[in-house]
Amino acid sequence: MQYFVIGVLVLVVVAIAAYYILRFMKGKLELHLNRSSAASGEPIQGTLRVEAKKELHGRLKVSLVCVEEYREYKSNHGDDDEEGDREEVNREEIFRKEHILEKTGTFSPGDPQEYQFEMIVPHASDFTGRGSGSAGRGIVGTMLSMADASGHDRREYHWHVEARLDVKGVDLFAKKRVNVRLAD
Repeated sequence: MQYFVIGVLVLVVVAIAAYYILRFMKGKLELHLNRSSAASGEPIQGTLRVEAKKELHGRLKVSLVCVEEYREYKSNHGDDDEEGDREEVNREEIFRKEHILEKTGTFSPGDPQEYQFEMIVPHASDFTGRGSGSAGRGIVGTMLSMADASGHDRREYHWHVEARLDVKGVDLFAKKRVNVRLAD
């Protein structure tokens, strides 16, 4: 049993190392933002540089993403095996706006390419879809109101800009955190 666990751990480490080696052999994306914070209605601008180490064909895009992180407390009532309560951290993507820079681009080695982009930060009322948001406010606006109203609610919203070159096999990926202030 002990050798099985060690074998599984070695396989996991080898798989992770292989992923990063394959990604490194394809090239890299460099994501630069002009500023790291913006409010609703303001632009997030930046530059994306693609450096291919071999010829790549794929779609290049940047996205503005919001991930909600919340904590749930689980009670172990009646369980003799475990003691007390435990805290679970859950994450859910609640917003994604993609901007395609190249639909089907060809990226050659030794020929770095740069792309400028601009994305406008949404207003809280622009969020719709998941959950049971109130009319006109959307789900994020409703969640933000609920978080403000209840002092014990531990919800955090993490925003980032991510760039991805979708190619056959392992994609190239870059990500930068941004501070976003939502307003109606």
